[in-house]
Amino acid sequence: MRLLVAGGGTGGHLFPGVAVAERWLAGGSDRAVAFAGTTSGVEARLVPELGHRFFPVRAGAVAGGGLLAKIRSLGRVLLGVHDAGAVLREFDPHVVLGVGGYASVPVMLRSVLARRPTAIQEQNAAPGLANRLLGKLVRRVFVTFESSRSHFPPGRAVLTGNPIRPSVLARLEETRRARATRTAGAVPSILISGGSQGSRFLNENVPAAIAAWLASRRASQPGAAAPRIVHQTGRADEETTRVRYAELGLAASVTAFIRDMGQAYGEADLVVARAGAGTLSELAAVGLPAVLVPYPFAGAHQEANARAHAALGAGVCVTQAEASVERLAAEIGRLLDEPALRRRMADAALGAARVRAADDIAEACVALASGGAR
Repeated sequence: MRLLVAGGGTGGHLFPGVAVAERWLAGGSDRAVAFAGTTSGVEARLVPELGHRFFPVRAGAVAGGGLLAKIRSLGRVLLGVHDAGAVLREFDPHVVLGVGGYASVPVMLRSVLARRPTAIQEQNAAPGLANRLLGKLVRRVFVTFESSRSHFPPGRAVLTGNPIRPSVLARLEETRRARATRTAGAVPSILISGGSQGSRFLNENVPAAIAAWLASRRASQPGAAAPRIVHQTGRADEETTRVRYAELGLAASVTAFIRDMGQAYGEADLVVARAGAGTLSELAAVGLPAVLVPYPFAGAHQEANARAHAALGAGVCVTQAEASVERLAAEIGRLLDEPALRRRMADAALGAARVRAADDIAEACVALASGGAR
């Protein structure tokens, strides 16, 4: 039984596919997996490092740019469709799963034309152009958010949640159990993370927001303790963010990259973060309230994610345009000051968690492979 995972470009697209691949392989020694993507995406480096077979295909982003750029991109897509034909002949997959990004388009188009059983996985509440197109052609669409269903043909979308790699999920489950028995301290702890690359906007504005809230609190409660602060900045802003906290008179643990996010989540009472689908899945799995400031420069994906998460009662969405220091101070302060509100948000986050996503998608792919023509 052979599964071909197509797409990538970013870790947000790739890692859900890796999670499904790992659950697929766990089903028996007669299973095999391969990935197809571009040589410029993260998949070209990470897939071989993870021990999986990788097939390079050409692709191009048709959206954006002028007419000449669109023509060139369309030409690369057609070349990629040709590349994908060679991949299908060599690997001969029983089922093909697209995980988004323009790298998935040529492989999925060729797979549909070849009448292979096909499916896509959509991480975001607002699907990108590639998956909106492919969703009309494939047999199944696995969505993370209920609101995503309306973007696809009726009856084709299945709500599964966003797949998390088994090793990461195991660590998150340990964290969730530890949090369930943890006694909250008198001084709350706040975790700020813009993802592995960091967020310059959060790095520049959240320290000032925490300082503003603390100054306001101390005006009415002299001697009020500052929260414990852990801030992941990304490599570029680590030192400047450390200096910024020092100038504001705040003690903070500032680091470019947190290797054990499970531990960081376990020690936090509140998270301030961007709103990538992977981040929201992790916050749900451990049950953490969050102030979400979606990244505004990649379409409307993160804003839609944040609003869907907030609609569940699991967090607060503040768009970057709205996220003045004063607004951030108000939202962060409200949650730090109200433990009962944080508990309600934590419960809502846990209620939204779908920790079997990778298993459910892998099992559905088995069913597609078993019932589909090759």
